[in-house]
Amino acid sequence: MSFETTEYDLEQWGKWRRTHGVSLGYGSNILAIQKAGVGFDISDEWALTVDGALAELKLRTIDSRIGLMVEDYFCNEKLGYHGVGERFKVGKTKARVYVQQGISWIDARLAEFREKSEQISI
Repeated sequence: MSFETTEYDLEQWGKWRRTHGVSLGYGSNILAIQKAGVGFDISDEWALTVDGALAELKLRTIDSRIGLMVEDYFCNEKLGYHGVGERFKVGKTKARVYVQQGISWIDARLAEFREKSEQISI
């Protein structure tokens, strides 16, 4: 798995999460998708796997801000590194470094998951 693939998966997960979140206030996901105008290219199963990896990052790393920054960056598409930095009181460059570290951590976790899945299917 490549870093770019994981970054793409996180982008799709962010769109998936925005359409499935209760903050939209819609009872139906179809209505939420139509209202938000968001489409995503990720299965529910894989989105939940990505979600679990991010949750684990937030719990298991020394600096839980890294997971929170990754979550903010991908769930708030208009936020960007500058906005993430402002929220966590760090500069744009530092926010980018933290988000990239988080993506790398999630990339390793998803690679482990894929390896285990391949071993089971053999």
